[in-house]
Parts: sequence; structure tokens; C-alpha cells
Amino acid sequence: MNIKELPEDKFNDIIMSFQIEAAKRIAAANGKIDEIQNAIYDYVNLGYASGLAAEEIVDFFCVSSDSVVDRIDGLIDSDREFIIYIFDRINCTLFQKYFPDNRLTRR
Repeated sequence: MNIKELPEDKFNDIIMSFQIEAAKRIAAANGKIDEIQNAIYDYVNLGYASGLAAEEIVDFFCVSSDSVVDRIDGLIDSDREFIIYIFDRINCTLFQKYFPDNRLTRR
């Protein structure tokens, strides 16, 4: 399903639900790397499967206000950097899966 085809209010609601779910799961992981990775993997995978562009997935995760990272209470800068580092690695892997013919990721 391409969520971009939905009316703007429904699209925004879905994005917010993706963000809230990912933030809750990352916070609940309490530093357990495998659980953090699973939460981020599911977020990125769901984003691509729903028709979001790579830029949107990044933006909603860690750039725009009320991003996934912003929704996790109590993070210090090093926590944020670590979560974004994990996100970047997972996003690169999934980007290659969803866009295998991209000239920059083609092997």
C-alpha cells in the first residue's frame, strides 16, 4: 500500500503511528542492542513497504521535529548518535533491498 495516495490527514496519522511505535519500542529496549535494531528495522522496512522515499524515512526518524528520536524521553547526545548510527546501517541495507537497481547500490 502506498500511503502517499491517502489524504494528507490520514497520511500524517499513519506517519505519527509509525514514529510512536518505533520510539516506544526503542525506549522499551533499555539499551538492548538487538531490540533496538529490531525496532529500527521494522520502522524502516514498514516505511519502504508503504511507499515512503528514503529521504522521508530519514526525515521522520531523526531530522524533523517530533521525529522518532525526539519522541524518546531521556536520551543524551551519545544515545541519539548511537541510535542514528544503527538507523543508518539498517537503512542502507534495506534501501539496497527495495532499490536493487539503483546505480549507486548495485553490486
